[in-house]
Amino acid sequence: MNIIYGNGNTEFTVPTGQKVAISAENATCVVYYSSFPNSPEMWREATRFTSSAALLGTFDADRKVRLEVMGGGNVTYKVGADPKIVSRYDDKIGIGVIPATQALDIDGNIQLTGTIIGGGSIQTIIPVTNGVGDPYEIEESQSGYVFTNEGAAALVYIELPLASEGLVYNFVVVDSDGMRIIAQSGDTIRQYTENGSSGGYIYETTVGATIRLEATNDSGWIVSSAIGVWTPG
Repeated sequence: MNIIYGNGNTEFTVPTGQKVAISAENATCVVYYSSFPNSPEMWREATRFTSSAALLGTFDADRKVRLEVMGGGNVTYKVGADPKIVSRYDDKIGIGVIPATQALDIDGNIQLTGTIIGGGSIQTIIPVTNGVGDPYEIEESQSGYVFTNEGAAALVYIELPLASEGLVYNFVVVDSDGMRIIAQSGDTIRQYTENGSSGGYIYETTVGATIRLEATNDSGWIVSSAIGVWTPG
């Protein structure tokens, strides 16, 4: 991936069958290509855009491409059979060569159209403040979620669903009131060599502590990773 900063220009060759993805951040980009293979003397304007993104190609022969950048921002470009870049401008983000259309709001929702590829994922973070008389009940559909005790006024109680192979949940202590994670009757929580009691729990009150629980079968949970001293009970 290549970046042009400020006002300037660059020339490069796009091989036969290749494409070029281009993203302009707070800048205007004018794109030219040679009318004949490798003939920079005869330029033809392909497109121009401001604070957006574009995909140029596929060419039937090697072509020279020229990018002219104006406006003081920067332009990112990448050549390849299926080039992917991240476009970012006006506090918005686009993936691939699709211009951004939605603001990225960490405290709100991320709207996704399409499929996540490459093994990536989007994690959902849920703050829980439920106390002893009304524990928060995790659902199977929330596998992969992260649960915190942000905003808690007392020890937070969280109840796991029945263990089912493949379920995974993550927990982070962000408030010193702590959190207690409770297994269903018949399920246990194993931490290394120590296997908890049926319907037992595990808790921690230290801010910054984390734990990841995975169900490797239908009879209990295994602590696959942890930071802090999680006490069983």
